[in-house]
Amino acid sequence: CTMQPVFDYDMFALIWGPTIASISVVFDQAEDESIVQYTIDGFLSVAHLASVLHFCDAIDNLVISLCKFITSLTPKASESDAFIEDSKAMLALVTMFCIVNQYGDCVRNGWR
Repeated sequence: CTMQPVFDYDMFALIWGPTIASISVVFDQAEDESIVQYTIDGFLSVAHLASVLHFCDAIDNLVISLCKFITSLTPKASESDAFIEDSKAMLALVTMFCIVNQYGDCVRNGWR
């Protein structure tokens, strides 16, 4: 029996939105470092699949979702210490930059 990727595109089209939403909820609620790392791996895996299958909307959605975890894009002096101490915000920022660096050709509306 040979498995061919006949339904990969259609299947990914159905699940990428709920998958990103689910991973985001777990990332937001998780306190255990290993679970947070699993969610980061999940974000990166979705980005990879979206790139392979040319789903630029999924990459945009990932960038937007990760930006929601970044408390302030332009922190003031007093807020910068809080941003540095917020490890989830830092992980979200680093993950977003990794995704944009690797799959930047696919980022469209995520820049807005």
